[in-house]
Amino acid sequence: MNPKTFPNQLLVAMPKQVGTYFGDTVTYLCFHDESGALGLMLNRPTTIELSTFLKQMECPSIVDSQKMILEGGPVGSDQGFILHSNDVMTDDSQILCKNLALTTSKDLLRRIGEGCGPEKYLVTLGYAGWSPNQLEQEIADGAWLVCPKNDEIVFHDDFKSKPAQVLQSIGIDLNLLSSDFGEA
Repeated sequence: MNPKTFPNQLLVAMPKQVGTYFGDTVTYLCFHDESGALGLMLNRPTTIELSTFLKQMECPSIVDSQKMILEGGPVGSDQGFILHSNDVMTDDSQILCKNLALTTSKDLLRRIGEGCGPEKYLVTLGYAGWSPNQLEQEIADGAWLVCPKNDEIVFHDDFKSKPAQVLQSIGIDLNLLSSDFGEA
């Protein structure tokens, strides 16, 4: 791994991004290397409930879930992604780290609907993508703070407080951050 890449980390949008597409977001970096980066926003729910989504995807469902589908990012908003724990895998699941995997498999969605899916999961539509060196430059410009992944925060449904919780987990108070970070 290149020392300036951050796969399996969380990106917290810094105050300078308020009012932009990524303002107030937490993004899990699934992949990041010299060819670019792919992440999923973790705290922007859509208006679509999982149970409704399962019906739309023609997946049988015993799940009466009010769990919300998340907006994963501005790219490929018609494509679904499932970030999930490794306790249930499909042939298409790609291991991201020792306890997380990613898939676009309708089979896993079906298993979730049948009540035999992974213990922890979230479903997103779309993803955030960066070209080579783009994310590194945005981090250097103070647009993002890179934080260690915390599974409890990744999978909990308190979307509004997620940025503050990630920062609190590393001892930073979101209210004390300036939009002029990194500028003298």
